[in-house]
Amino acid sequence: MLDAYSEMSSPSKNDIIKEILNIMVEKYPHKDIDFLSTIVNYDVNKYDEEKNLAEISLTGYMMFHRNELIKIVNNSIQSTEEN
Repeated sequence: MLDAYSEMSSPSKNDIIKEILNIMVEKYPHKDIDFLSTIVNYDVNKYDEEKNLAEISLTGYMMFHRNELIKIVNNSIQSTEEN
C-alpha cells in the first residue's frame, strides 16, 4: 500500500528555497542573509534543473532530495569560508 504522501508533489521551489535559507541562517548567523540567499537560490535552481523538483513526490523529496540539497548548500557555504 502506498502512503498518502507518495501521491503528493514536493513543495514548490520557492518554499524549498525559504526552508533551506531558514536552516542556513540558523546554522550561519554570522553570515549576511543576502549572501546566504544568493547561494541557496543558485544551488536550489541548479538542482532543480538537474532533478526537476516538480516531478518528485513529497515522500521522495523528504527522504532523499531535501537532505541532499541541504548538504549541497552547506558545502557551498563552507567552500566560501575556506577562501
